[in-house]
Amino acid sequence: MFNKTRILSTLIIILNLTSCDSSSSNNKSTSNNSETFYGSYEAKASCTTGRHTFTAKSENQILTAFCESLKNDSVNNNCAWDQRKNLFESVQCPGHFSTGQSSNSVSIYTLNYAYNDNGCFTGNHFFTASTEKAVNEIYCKALKDESLNRGCAKSKRESEYAEANCSNILK
Repeated sequence: MFNKTRILSTLIIILNLTSCDSSSSNNKSTSNNSETFYGSYEAKASCTTGRHTFTAKSENQILTAFCESLKNDSVNNNCAWDQRKNLFESVQCPGHFSTGQSSNSVSIYTLNYAYNDNGCFTGNHFFTASTEKAVNEIYCKALKDESLNRGCAKSKRESEYAEANCSNILK
């Protein structure tokens, strides 16, 4: 598991979904029923998909929900097709992303984070946009969102918020 990955530019993201298991200090997958997987994404171009969050009892379930949601135009407000396609391919979703809607030449900026603090896991959160400013804005807003992060790793998120200069970004 990674504590923090900050990536700018067109990239490949490997979706490394991990879980919380309050009975285990090493946070490895077990068959324990208390294990839950968390994740989210938000994509922004000239419009936004809005934030989509996922909770599941297995990596397969959350990956399936994540990938199916990325493909669904109506769920995503018919928005950010290129950015969603990039995430779909980057996390190695099974199947094919629909054809159409692509802007031939588009810049894609992506950020993501996941924090685990004493077994409390924020989940894996992915953000993509057509401008660096837009991706930084949705990233910074997510770092401050207690509900999205399940109240976990607050000091780590605050540190990243400061390091990423979010106070100036969100002015």
